[in-house]
Amino acid sequence: MNNKVIKIISIIMLIVLITGCKNNSFSLYEEKDNGILKEVLGYPQEFVCNDIINKDFYFRYSYIYVDNKIYNQGPLYSNNQNCKEIDNISYDRYVIINNAVVGDIFIKDNKAYILTSPHEQKYELKEYGWTSEFKDVAMDDGVISISLESYAWDDKTQITNYNLYVLKDDGNVYLYKTKNHKIISKDEIAYSKEQYGNIKYFFYNSDEAKTIENIILLSDKGLYNNEIINSNECNKYADISCKYEFKLNSKYEKIKDRIIFINKDYIVDDEYNLYYNEIIDFKYIA
Repeated sequence: MNNKVIKIISIIMLIVLITGCKNNSFSLYEEKDNGILKEVLGYPQEFVCNDIINKDFYFRYSYIYVDNKIYNQGPLYSNNQNCKEIDNISYDRYVIINNAVVGDIFIKDNKAYILTSPHEQKYELKEYGWTSEFKDVAMDDGVISISLESYAWDDKTQITNYNLYVLKDDGNVYLYKTKNHKIISKDEIAYSKEQYGNIKYFFYNSDEAKTIENIILLSDKGLYNNEIINSNECNKYADISCKYEFKLNSKYEKIKDRIIFINKDYIVDDEYNLYYNEIIDFKYIA
């Protein structure tokens, strides 16, 4: 076999190898980007925010918490992004308050603050100076979020007493009880990492019916929430109520390897596309 034939064979083999690799890569890419995410989440929102890439962040209504700063998020800003840092705002840590009346609490220099409503496009952190169980609980070490489990009005003291679900950075959710604006119990574990895995996100929407239907729990095992177990019957017959079980969310299981952030409102995939969270079928949560 002469050199000319060898060269021709080598070129043919190289072309086949390159073409095959390209086809395989393209096929995998298409499956990754246009397959299961689109099936489960649909299309993402128009969203660009370079400042959250490769960082821990939290989406909260029209804000993003990242790098001990607060960003506005929403429409396109003059930086050609859908996020913009709020000037002169910084904190040491934040505590998510899952309550429509009480805003999130920001801890700085061992003091509690809230973000004031903008006035003439200016924001500031205002010290949380009034008596509040939420402030006292937020100041506890390791508190990540607080959810209102229940409350009761005391006619004698004219004070509302609270039971609160408190997620801490040890991966457990604790039940705090208060009376006369003081914490009287906080050591009971309501949802344990031994049972559910290391808990990263917990949301409870208090309602008159205090059931698992109100809970979202994200751990390293998966996303737990209420799921209807008799949908065929309860959707068909008016006299049959839907029954729920607290179990792993089947839709999340399909996409969890592509998700880097999820709460009750938003989902962010590993390419930083933003989606509204529509994979959970809530009965009470708005």
